[in-house]
Amino acid sequence: MLELVTAVRFLNALTSGRTRPALFDCERESGEAVSVVAKFSAGQCGLNGIIREALMSMLASDLELPVPEPFLMKSEDGFIEALPASEAALALSMQSSVFPTFACRQLPPGFHLWSADLRLQERHLETAAEVFAFDALTLNPDRKVTNPNCMFNGIGYAIYDHELALVTAGLGTLLPPPWKPGALDPLCQGGGEHLLYRALKGRPVELTRLRKAWGGLSTERFAEYKGALPHEWAEGRATVTEALAYLGELQRNLNSAFEEVRRVLT
Repeated sequence: MLELVTAVRFLNALTSGRTRPALFDCERESGEAVSVVAKFSAGQCGLNGIIREALMSMLASDLELPVPEPFLMKSEDGFIEALPASEAALALSMQSSVFPTFACRQLPPGFHLWSADLRLQERHLETAAEVFAFDALTLNPDRKVTNPNCMFNGIGYAIYDHELALVTAGLGTLLPPPWKPGALDPLCQGGGEHLLYRALKGRPVELTRLRKAWGGLSTERFAEYKGALPHEWAEGRATVTEALAYLGELQRNLNSAFEEVRRVLT
């Protein structure tokens, strides 16, 4: 589920985004070249954010949602030291980070950021609703009007940056879980408004495909997510346990959760 690739060439550091990712050419186990965007645990998202990125990418892939292909990226001895002198900050971040780290395939040319003010065409309506539901049910607050984390190329979407999802602190006490009535209201207003909400509100969506796919997941499959994580991430085991426990509880409340999604979009 998470293929290991080896960084062979640094391309550039990305200046946008709080986690300061970087772009690398890598080599797959087959010898095939692939360009990836990598994040580092010494950055703002930390190891727990890296773990959530990996878990969310595996979940989204199982649900056939439009996430870039995920990878684990390693670097050989001497690679970091060979970075350009102008990238001293990146080199320090990489030297202080856990490897392998999380990476995903670079999007091809033609993608641009989606704006909340754009109108959805009918053929993209269901996919957009599935993205909204995915974020709502995985507690992802970070695909919003002011921070899209979503691109579009005229044919389909690409969603990314999931390090803030699956955070369960306060859930059930300070915050209602998404299968409770009213739980998703913060995604529909104010600073927390979801990027796709206003384009979806009042439009006919079914979510039948996504509901079936989500219902087909099992605790055994979630255990495979855990098994796919590298042993070097062991310090984040509590994050893994909490995230998978939440996904198991969500699984037991899927009908109510999807009803809450449909309610706020009606």
